[in-house]
Amino acid sequence: METGATVAQRESGYERKERDAYMTPAWVTQALVDDLEREGFLPLHGHDNAGKLKPLAIWEPAAGTGQMADAMAGRGYEVFCTDIQPEPGVGFAHDFTEPTLPVLFPAQIGGVITNPPYDQADEFVEVALRMMEARGGLVAMLLKVDWDSGKTRRRFFADCQGWARKLVLLDRIYWFDPVPGSAGPSENHAWFVWSFARRHVGRGASIGYVETPAAERDRLRACKKGKIAA
Repeated sequence: METGATVAQRESGYERKERDAYMTPAWVTQALVDDLEREGFLPLHGHDNAGKLKPLAIWEPAAGTGQMADAMAGRGYEVFCTDIQPEPGVGFAHDFTEPTLPVLFPAQIGGVITNPPYDQADEFVEVALRMMEARGGLVAMLLKVDWDSGKTRRRFFADCQGWARKLVLLDRIYWFDPVPGSAGPSENHAWFVWSFARRHVGRGASIGYVETPAAERDRLRACKKGKIAA
């Protein structure tokens, strides 16, 4: 499930969702894909037995209702979904902290992209990095913007050759449509990206910034004014 990046949100006028199941809005994933394509991290490619270039797939291991996977699939990427408690019709059950690929998954997975459960972020990043380092693949995680500032996470950044990019969201994420009188979100987030492709390893990390698209901003504003039913 896409959870937890919302822990510690201030009172917003809404009841908390079960299991902190706050689904990632499409624009957040689309912004990542745009940035990864522009910076040369996507698309993912490997070679088949004949040495020909072939596209690689993305694994979304905390798929929830599939919103993030749908956003990536809408851009032409093959996406495989799992979740510890999957929604009906969205992938199948698998605990990502078990460091093995589900047997039904193809060998051509070249990336892990997800919004991990808040209380398992370290474990998710660790498993994903270990798996993708062995495959020369990509990892992107949606986390609180200051997630890279902890001493105990040095192994993911300063000591990791694959650490490649931080994409900061300049606007806070609305996990569900606001209603008139509700407070806005209180947490800032960023995409953290690692790439173990030969052309990226060891070249150092870069930083980028992205805003909410104008159309989405206008839609949220209309929700706050009660002009659109949430």
